[in-house]
Amino acid sequence: MTQTYDKSYWWHTMTGKDKHIEHIAGILFDWDLTLAKPTGNISLSERLTMLFQRGGFPCTNEAVVKAIAAYRDRTAQEKNTAVPIVPQTQREIIAYYRQLLAHIGYTDLSWERIAALYHDYAYLPTSLYDDVLPTLRKLQKTGLALGIISNHTPAARGIMQSYLGRFIQPGHIIISDEVGVHKPMSPVFIQAAAALNVLPQQCLFVGDNLHVDAIGAVHEGGYRLGLWLDRQHDAWDEPLPPGIIRITSLTQVLDFLED
Repeated sequence: MTQTYDKSYWWHTMTGKDKHIEHIAGILFDWDLTLAKPTGNISLSERLTMLFQRGGFPCTNEAVVKAIAAYRDRTAQEKNTAVPIVPQTQREIIAYYRQLLAHIGYTDLSWERIAALYHDYAYLPTSLYDDVLPTLRKLQKTGLALGIISNHTPAARGIMQSYLGRFIQPGHIIISDEVGVHKPMSPVFIQAAAALNVLPQQCLFVGDNLHVDAIGAVHEGGYRLGLWLDRQHDAWDEPLPPGIIRITSLTQVLDFLED
């Protein structure tokens, strides 16, 4: 069973003046797989294969797929959870790359060499989803403050600004490696709200990761709403926590601005 977004139900259940959508003053977005996608709609494994090959680790996509599966099986057993563990910090991601490459068969995995892969990830070919610019144009007309929170390397900032500079000013782009804290930690959400000059409870956050983005923004950051952008239409049979809504298109963000 897939839990779907029902606009009429959401509006019906939001009660009390403090819940009125006019109190949303800022909207923040995740970057990867929320606003931006790998050029060519390639899969995660194909993107990592490209990254590893560019970094001097020749491998096949099949080998990377097997390494990812082994990593997920191992972490699921260690953490006793069915929810895939997605590395977020620089240290976690570098450790993740090292484990994948070790599974493939590489042994020359110095921290410096794998750190270069981490930074090079920002330069892989990227494009915007088709619904991004139409949505941002409409949001810009509302006068709401718009921003980005991304667990990324500073190298990604220029790419974000080149694509979205007309909608989101540089000071409203929060890069985790620049501020030294990552989603879903509370300080990064609070700092982003302050950058927009709004209160956390006046913010709405949109991201593709249910736990790191949507739940993290509400439970850790104190945001009014966390929208889980499920572009893959994943099966989900559990009730979502209060303040967390699943959407399947970025254009649905506009529904939360209607009276």
